[in-house]
Amino acid sequence: RIATIAVIGASLSLTSISVEAASVLRKGQKAAVTGEITKITKTEITIKPKTRDAETIPVNEVVRVRFDGEPAYLNPARSAEEKGQLEFAIENYQKALSDIDAINTMLKGDTEYLIARTTARMALADPAKRDEAIKKLEDFRKSNSESFRFYEALDFLAQVQLAKGDFDNSK
Repeated sequence: RIATIAVIGASLSLTSISVEAASVLRKGQKAAVTGEITKITKTEITIKPKTRDAETIPVNEVVRVRFDGEPAYLNPARSAEEKGQLEFAIENYQKALSDIDAINTMLKGDTEYLIARTTARMALADPAKRDEAIKKLEDFRKSNSESFRFYEALDFLAQVQLAKGDFDNSK
């Protein structure tokens, strides 16, 4: 009976989460907007700072998003990816993903995207990784259709499909 209550409580908390503390850096800005993300769509992020009105930022103006409670592995992974150290980045993104609580859906989805993106970057140089990259990007696309990373994922998917010679699916 207690287990049933715990399961019901867990499922309620999964569906009721609507805000996550984060910081969003916008192009042309030196400081990130910090607050609670109240809405994410594939075209914009709305963040509510503590001391002013909510701000809606178009996705094409977002430089980076950092979520509170990120695993320690994420920043070194991001840095490694930027430097082209893709194997190290993948290893650390995967470690981070395993440390993310299932309730933190925004962070989990973003980390899944970072893994897919890094795999795609590897696949552009290594034909043996193309099918894996396409699968990861397709999986992300299907399970994160409202992610702010959605269109970026489609762009990488098309690039990998073109590199593979799959012109019909790269449209």
